[in-house]
Amino acid sequence: MEQINNVIDTITHIEKNRILDIIIAVVIVILSIMISSFLASLTIKIFKLKEKHIKIKEHPLYKSIKGIFLLIGIYFAILVLNLPEDWFNLCKTIVRILIIWKIASTIANLIAPDSKIIRKIKESNKIDTDDTLVKVLSKFGKIRSIYSCWIFNYFRTSL
Repeated sequence: MEQINNVIDTITHIEKNRILDIIIAVVIVILSIMISSFLASLTIKIFKLKEKHIKIKEHPLYKSIKGIFLLIGIYFAILVLNLPEDWFNLCKTIVRILIIWKIASTIANLIAPDSKIIRKIKESNKIDTDDTLVKVLSKFGKIRSIYSCWIFNYFRTSL
């Protein structure tokens, strides 16, 4: 019961500046949700000029790129909140991990067994139509991309 009273007490004593920071953070998250689709479409259009808008949303990288832009928006919202240092570091670490995971999944989507790259390699007869080899290469590529993103983040933060 005392914990509930403490929570109610802290909510009632929030300063006006703090409320303004929370509102700005929520607006940033909402804007990043709205803009992430556009930025993901724009990013794919830069590399695929002949694709139409309907096909862009079906592109395997669309959801990953959209997620990356959304996570960047959440990161900016966390910066605005002026959290205590320990909470800020925790949130920053969680967002970094999620961004690394999204980047790794984006790389993994490029080498999935049903991706365009693998289909072109199969069609060029450089690899037999044995799906086992393609699946093993795909799994290896996914593990390699996650590992390389993790190593990159580890060395970047330790310097």
